[in-house]
Amino acid sequence: MFVVVNAMPVIAQVSALSSIRGTVSDATGAALPGVTVTLTSPALQVAETVAVTQADGSYRVGELPPGIYRLKFELSGFNTLVREELRLTVGFEARVDAPLTIGTVQESVTVTGQSPLIDTSTASTGGVLDRQALESLPAPGRNAFLSSCMR
Repeated sequence: MFVVVNAMPVIAQVSALSSIRGTVSDATGAALPGVTVTLTSPALQVAETVAVTQADGSYRVGELPPGIYRLKFELSGFNTLVREELRLTVGFEARVDAPLTIGTVQESVTVTGQSPLIDTSTASTGGVLDRQALESLPAPGRNAFLSSCMR
C-alpha cells in the first residue's frame, strides 16, 4: 500500500508534461531522415532543444512544460520551415508534420588568410645582386684595384 500511495504524485507530475511529435517529408510525401528539428521557448530552462528525424522521417520531443513553442525544420538542399506559436497545455501531445520544399542552390565562399605585412615605419629600398656583381665587390683583405686588374 505504501508504494502505491507514493507513486501517485510521480504519475501526476509526468502526465503534466507535454510533447511534440510528427513526421517530416518532401513534396512527394517521402520521409526525410536527418532533418534538424530545433525547439525554442521561454518556457524551457535550456534555450533550445534539438532533435533529428529518424529513417522514417519521424521525430519526438518530450517532457515539455506547458507554454508557447517555436519549431524550426532544417535540411541542406531544402527550404527551412518554421512553425510559430505552438501552444502546449498540460499533458498534451501535439502532432506537427512538416512538408519541406526543395530550396534554391546557395553558395558560400569563405576566405581565410592574412594580408602581407608591410613595414610603414621605415622607407628603404632593396635589390638582388647576382654572382658576378658580388665577385666584383671589394672584400676585406682583398685589394679592389687588384681584383679589377686580374680580369
